[in-house]
Amino acid sequence: RLESAQNQQQSDSAELDKDAKSVDWYLSQRNLLTQKKEECVRNICDLGVLPEEAFQKYTGKSPQKASYWRPRPALHLLKRLHKVNSKLKKYSHVNKKAFEQYTNFTQQRDDLLARERELEESAEAIHSLIDALDQQKDETIERTFKQVAKYFSEVFGKLVPSGWGKLVMQRQIDRGNEDELYDNDENNDSVENYIGVAIK
Repeated sequence: RLESAQNQQQSDSAELDKDAKSVDWYLSQRNLLTQKKEECVRNICDLGVLPEEAFQKYTGKSPQKASYWRPRPALHLLKRLHKVNSKLKKYSHVNKKAFEQYTNFTQQRDDLLARERELEESAEAIHSLIDALDQQKDETIERTFKQVAKYFSEVFGKLVPSGWGKLVMQRQIDRGNEDELYDNDENNDSVENYIGVAIK
């Protein structure tokens, strides 16, 4: 039994050595793949910002159904990778941040255009309000003046039975710098030209 146990121990030791060698090989492969992954990540970072379709173009595709699938896909993919890398060297001088800057500037331009439209709409609304208030002011001045002029004529007629009198607006005229008196009922003019009230 001792001899059998010793043989089993030797067999187990050989198996352990074999497993230890396998573990070492897998660890070295793991380190190698980790280095390749880091290199790929660096290469992707060097590419700069990728367009959105680059992340969705091959999503959900099976490698067996892909058009580039061959009996030796790894070799074929390595050839394609080498060809793509050689083409990329032509664009090594290109600013890789340009696309990101273009996207940012486009977004800023769209925001500024939207802001400009909002300001134009606000300015238009303000001008409309100013015009409405000016019109309301003119109508109020005209209406108030007509009522005051009417009552003035009535009171003047009672105070001076043999005469008549009325209130008139005084306005600035174009010829020279003279002022002209006119009857408000006979001449409709903007209140912007009114400079005062007189008695006729």
